Amino acid sequence: MFAALLPALCVLGALALATLGAVGLRRLEELARAGAIHPLVPAAGALSAALAALALVWPYFAGAPPGDVSSFAIEPYVPVAAALVGGALAGRALSARTAGLALLSTLFVAAAAGPGALAINLAGYLPGYVVERRLGASRPRLAFWLQTLLLVGVGAALCVLRVTHPQLALCAGGVFMFAALRHVSFVRCARSAGEPFPGLCAYLHYMLFFPTCVGAMEVFDEFRERNLRSAEPPDLLQGFTRTLVGTLQLALALQIDASLEKVLTASHFFAVWGSILLLFVRSALAVSGIWALLEGTASLLGVRVRANFRGILLAANPAEFWHAWRGTMTRWLIMNVYVPLGGNRHHRLRNVAATFLVSTLWHCAGTAFLLGERALTASLLPVVAWGALSFAGVAVHGAVREWHPPVERPPLAGACVRALKIGGTWVYGSFTVTLLELAIGDPARFGVFLRRIAGL
Repeated sequence: MFAALLPALCVLGALALATLGAVGLRRLEELARAGAIHPLVPAAGALSAALAALALVWPYFAGAPPGDVSSFAIEPYVPVAAALVGGALAGRALSARTAGLALLSTLFVAAAAGPGALAINLAGYLPGYVVERRLGASRPRLAFWLQTLLLVGVGAALCVLRVTHPQLALCAGGVFMFAALRHVSFVRCARSAGEPFPGLCAYLHYMLFFPTCVGAMEVFDEFRERNLRSAEPPDLLQGFTRTLVGTLQLALALQIDASLEKVLTASHFFAVWGSILLLFVRSALAVSGIWALLEGTASLLGVRVRANFRGILLAANPAEFWHAWRGTMTRWLIMNVYVPLGGNRHHRLRNVAATFLVSTLWHCAGTAFLLGERALTASLLPVVAWGALSFAGVAVHGAVREWHPPVERPPLAGACVRALKIGGTWVYGSFTVTLLELAIGDPARFGVFLRRIAGL
């Protein structure tokens, strides 16, 4: 165990030193503003920090094939580089910091996903930005249809490329699946009452912020409130703490011997469900650890993002589970599907069903695109089953809460009931791990899985 932790401890040590360096850069800025030292001193320090950050991350990009942006974002020394860059940008004005982060994220996505993948996405987003800026207020209906055509056009181009240039299509599609939803949120929120229309740098900072570019759908008005109104200094303690927590969670997840294959080959009913719950715990720790690292990197850069995959193992009902598991997508769906349909005000069950339908279609599209020519109708059955079970859990929980509101219990009884609810939520959440993984494998495994969980 210690041997497995040793590389992580070395990275954390380097991060601690980089954090101290960022504190030193901030102090130099304060001294320069007070006239105690020449302004070129902090400028030279910031330049040195930026060059050191580039030297740290360059080996990961030089000659490496394009891959998933998030996998590059959690490379060991990326948080260290982020601490140095955050320190270099800490003393800059909001506009300069926003432009710097927009440029950094654009270069990072180009290096991680590939220039072609970035260009394909920007071919849809940048014209969409111009359309919203020029026509969003004066001709909203025309702007809506033009935005739709642009995004559909990029999606269609990706489908063609999936056949002719599969690797390029996969890299571009990985960015598109998440950034397209961000663009939708931008279009809906950019013209909030009393708000100036965001500049291009603010738009690119929101769309391509690399720690969360793949895997999160930040709602634009929340991102603007947290990051585009004032230039808050990096939260170094938060960044270091989240990086430490993420490192430990990932190390713990790697010590758990669990996989879908063990589920499918378990010898009896109880062994099957034991393997399923162990796989769920391993997956929850792994994704929580990854996103803790990403949140830590964002904090070190001075950016506050909505938490993702936090508190999964403590969720006591389906609603809590979905606010913990990929909470950014839950928030996006609530703001862009559930609330516009009426939310809790009327037709709640219909609104919940529509929300999960949109999520299921999004996952089906992603699964079909990922599988390409290997995609079969049977490949989507696990995804459809996942969507139906996810909706059923939330709907049943909501109905039970209406019929039987929570009651006060003695502390011991309350703790026991909550423990039972958490256990039930683990069973409910385990289908998200198993069914979505089954969708990208051999379709025949879905039938085997159903028989296994039923004890047949």
